Amino acid sequence: MDVFSTTNIVIVGLIFLSVLVLQAFLSMRRLRLLGLILPFTCFAFSMYVIVHFNQLIGNHGFEGYEVWGWYGLQLFVGNIPTFILLLIFFLFKRKPDIADDDMEEDLVEQSRSDLAKTQIRHKPQPNRSNQKKTNTKRYNTKK
Repeated sequence: MDVFSTTNIVIVGLIFLSVLVLQAFLSMRRLRLLGLILPFTCFAFSMYVIVHFNQLIGNHGFEGYEVWGWYGLQLFVGNIPTFILLLIFFLFKRKPDIADDDMEEDLVEQSRSDLAKTQIRHKPQPNRSNQKKTNTKRYNTKK
């Protein structure tokens, strides 16, 4: 079976497109953190690959600063999907709508009016704990 067969390329392309559509959908949600789930997952996976892959194969004979250059290259290339997902997040990020603010104000006004109607319908009983208590005990007063 050939790795670059037409079927494999179509399947990988569909998976890639579905991830992009999912990222756009999550970025448009009201809760903004949902749009950061996929970029964080890609970043964590790239860190995992960098750490464990380099332990597996060694440092390729690099010494000193060359090792840090190799790590930097792996970090950049490994995070290209993260950059793409973050770009989609910022492009499709949901902006607060004026209609949402109006809806929230309407809900607040409606809840206040409902509360006022409830208080009118059910008149509160007078609070008897704050009334003056009469002293029923008689004290002997000496003069």
